[in-house]
Amino acid sequence: MLDFYCPAEKLAIEVDGAGHDSQSAQCHDHERDEFLGRFRIRVLRFQNDDVMNNLEGVLMEITRSFSTTP
Repeated sequence: MLDFYCPAEKLAIEVDGAGHDSQSAQCHDHERDEFLGRFRIRVLRFQNDDVMNNLEGVLMEITRSFSTTP
């Protein structure tokens, strides 16, 4: 399950905690990102710490990723 998804932008947001630090979890994340990419869904990943301590920066990064075409 995705943490957040915006269908209008075909943009998925994942907020990763310590459970994503292992090699097997990173491999799973990579495979899932590739799967979503086949549907032209872009995935942005952020660490929990970034969301908690730099929310403004995270939101700016998300905003920058929005398409500029109407």
